[in-house]
Amino acid sequence: MMNNIVDRWIASATLSIVAALLCACGGQTSGADSTGPIAPSMKRMPLAMVDTNRISAGCDGVLALRTDGSVFFWGANGTGMLGASTPIWADTPYPVPALNNIVSVKAGCGHGVALRNDGKVLTWGANGSGQLGNGTYTASLVPTVVPGITNVVAIAAGLLHTVAVTSDGSAWCWGSCNLGQFGTDFTVPTLVPSGGNVVNAAASMDFTLLTKADGTLWTWGDDIYSGDGTTTARAYPVQVLSLTNVKAVGDGAESLHNLVLQNDGTVWVWGSNLYGDLGISSPSAVAAPIPLGGLASVKSVSSQYENSAAIKSDGSVYVWGNNSVGQLGNGSLVPTQTYIPVRFLDNGDAVAIAVGQLYTLVLNRDGSVYGAGENNTGQLGNNSFIDASVPKQVVGVGAVGMLNLGASTGP
Repeated sequence: MMNNIVDRWIASATLSIVAALLCACGGQTSGADSTGPIAPSMKRMPLAMVDTNRISAGCDGVLALRTDGSVFFWGANGTGMLGASTPIWADTPYPVPALNNIVSVKAGCGHGVALRNDGKVLTWGANGSGQLGNGTYTASLVPTVVPGITNVVAIAAGLLHTVAVTSDGSAWCWGSCNLGQFGTDFTVPTLVPSGGNVVNAAASMDFTLLTKADGTLWTWGDDIYSGDGTTTARAYPVQVLSLTNVKAVGDGAESLHNLVLQNDGTVWVWGSNLYGDLGISSPSAVAAPIPLGGLASVKSVSSQYENSAAIKSDGSVYVWGNNSVGQLGNGSLVPTQTYIPVRFLDNGDAVAIAVGQLYTLVLNRDGSVYGAGENNTGQLGNNSFIDASVPKQVVGVGAVGMLNLGASTGP
């Protein structure tokens, strides 16, 4: 599966045509990074940073946000997610240049997305499907403001697409969105016919999920991932069955399954279950949400192609699914899988979790980061390229000391 994903990304990333600008309907003002004064009536309070948006694991590269608004990267840098052409593989954190006052980061499969506290979105890296939203298919080493969209309050990065939610409740998508017609790319932000009242978004391999203010969840994309009880691909948003009290959705650029956190601390799941990703013993896929057994009082979730993870209200971390390279952090590199959630860290102090392709990262309340699993491109950030079956701490820039992203910004 991993080879198929890589082949697909390479094919997309080598596109050389330049698309004509599409019309981004809906009355959005220009996203140009103007230095002129803002009229008093147009001033907005700066967006706040939330712990769950401070670390994001892409296919094999990681973006991490410090409380001062600066951003770090480690892992595979073949597409320029570091904001520089070298090193190709970064096994220690590097500051991403040209990023400041950032409040949220998301890592796609080769491209990075950052939300600034003034409501503007910056993108960089691979752009073979238009996922940078700059009107071209040209990759960029420099994080650049996405034109045509402002007042953004939430972002998401999928395999080859990007999603943004604006303060008026609208949702926008660019890249390989599977919107309207499957296989069509959008090189500029394009309005999603969502019906409004959107407050958050999650993006995965071939599908996208939108949370609305009334607690309902809406999704579009490929096959069983729509969650409407059918196996029909959806080109426009449809409501997910049974869920009316949604708090958060676990997003992963390569995820083929969904984890949805309800306000009551329960988790609901559906999609692919090849490795026990859904927490059930049967390998069969599930087309509509079912409750996850064995975990309660959950406050955060994350998912990726072969794995799932959750943080409970007491800060303890649980993971389940595949353990082919130690990503469950249970001390074993023997390929196994489990549908039963197992403890990842013993410190009970986690505030954010990010599941990547065969690796897992946890951000602790004190700003430290720990990771386990595959490390062939340095995605664990521990100054090595050796897989880890127990969580190891991410080192500091230049392998000096340990990385500290700053103490928790929330409860």
